[in-house]
Amino acid sequence: MDTDHWLVFTGSTFNVSESSQVYEFYIVPRFQTTIVNMQRDLHRTSSQLNTVLQLIAETLKHLLERPNLNTFNASADCGNGTVGVSSVADQLRTELSRNKFDDRGYLSTGHFDITVSDAEGARHSGHWNISAGLTMSTELRRKFSPELLVANKSLIVGTEEAPPFTVLENNTWKGFCVDMLEELSLRMGFKYEIRRSVDNLWGAPNEDGSWNGLVGMAVRGEIDMAIGPISVTAERETAVDFTKPFMESAAGLLMMRFEDTTAKMFRTLMPFTVNVWLTLAGLVILIGLVFGLINKFSPIQATPDEKHPDRWIESMWDSFWVVLGSFMEQGAERFPHSIAGRVVLGLWWVFNILTAASYTASLAAFLTINMADIPINSISDLAQQSHILPLIKNGSNLYTLFQNAETPIQKKIYEMIQQAPIVLGNDNGMELVMSGPYALLTDREQLDLLAKVDCKNLVQAEEHFNNNGLGFFVREGSPILETLSNNIIKLMEAGLIHKWRRKWWSSTDVCSEEVAMTSVQSLKLDSTAGLFILYAVSTVLAFIILMGERAVNKLWPLCKAVVASRRTVEV
Repeated sequence: MDTDHWLVFTGSTFNVSESSQVYEFYIVPRFQTTIVNMQRDLHRTSSQLNTVLQLIAETLKHLLERPNLNTFNASADCGNGTVGVSSVADQLRTELSRNKFDDRGYLSTGHFDITVSDAEGARHSGHWNISAGLTMSTELRRKFSPELLVANKSLIVGTEEAPPFTVLENNTWKGFCVDMLEELSLRMGFKYEIRRSVDNLWGAPNEDGSWNGLVGMAVRGEIDMAIGPISVTAERETAVDFTKPFMESAAGLLMMRFEDTTAKMFRTLMPFTVNVWLTLAGLVILIGLVFGLINKFSPIQATPDEKHPDRWIESMWDSFWVVLGSFMEQGAERFPHSIAGRVVLGLWWVFNILTAASYTASLAAFLTINMADIPINSISDLAQQSHILPLIKNGSNLYTLFQNAETPIQKKIYEMIQQAPIVLGNDNGMELVMSGPYALLTDREQLDLLAKVDCKNLVQAEEHFNNNGLGFFVREGSPILETLSNNIIKLMEAGLIHKWRRKWWSSTDVCSEEVAMTSVQSLKLDSTAGLFILYAVSTVLAFIILMGERAVNKLWPLCKAVVASRRTVEV
């Protein structure tokens, strides 16, 4: 390979500390310059120091062995005058012995000068030290600009299908993130080839410490970057470098709507709870008793009325019948003759009007509106029951979150995940949700689109969790990270992110609030069967009472005759 530029590091001391970054520039084929981040936690062990020393020596050796490299002298501020390039590595070893270490064993001093050599000669173009970091001249920045490194290059981009972020149709990728990638390629001047994840996973650590999914492909050098709804996590940051987030997201739950079929036939009684019904029954008895006592002990007695002999309330049974008739909104056949009794009855009428209005309004809602009953509103609700099992795609951020659970709720969720079927994708998860007692857990943006499959029967939990940012990632130490992040920010400032969001999450693609919450339906027999059952029970009870009355009616005269005959005998 032929090139006209290369760099040499010279310095008074060599230093790599916990908070510092040392950059090595070297030329690789296709004129691609790689900036390698050599930040390491180096202790006083000779093996670690020798590793760094060997890396620098091998780099300089690679340059010195080039056939088109001319020998020259590079200035090194070592106090020993000018040294040759061939002795730079030896000089570095010498200078390492003069380094200072802190109490923890870290190197604490150091400075490097950057020298550029080309056909015009060698010249100082920058420096690096612990306090100021890397400083480069305008010329050097221009030569090694990340924009130039990626221009006219072909990048291998990895992804996995996750509508509407990434959609694969007829072997062609499209979607929200693909639109972003296309715009970035136009702005940065690179070409790209999209490859799907080899194991259909986004990336999670394996038991042996390696990575699967797209993260593993980046670590192995199989892809240059990855796109999609990739959650930015601290664990993934140890293996790859993330761009600035292009969207804030949170996780949610999607499940089938809940319908309580256990008491469906008695839905006509559901407007009031059992406690309310028992309270009303007790109130009828209490008011009947009070009403009867007032009429019995009132000094105002009824006057004889030959035309209406049954108009006035005379017995306790009459009082109970009037109170019950008023409660059922029936007209009263008898009236209290006292003012106190009429006050009690009047207030009872007002109470019954309000009670009947409340019952009627609630009954209409229960019978004609299919309420969006949500059995689970949060992961806490999910953990506190055992009927509905969570579904989470393997290799996802959520799977890792619950796998490394730190709270009792998260640990319980992970135990439930082990009992549920393995989910390889959203399509697989939706099939399970539609056919069984499962709840799919994934990004809220994906759930909005998945819910449209059946807006009337699918519902999302109201509470979201695991708020984080979504971003792309590149290989660790990639020189295009900064310019890629800057261009993503420019897309956001230009309103393109909002434009693509409206495109892929249009109003026709998600369930409207009206459809999602309610749907009017005709009444069916199973919803009104309770009325028929109550009437049938009351009819049977009436016949039983009738049989008792007939028996008493026949036996009572006989009993009276027997009693009378005994009295006659005794006399």
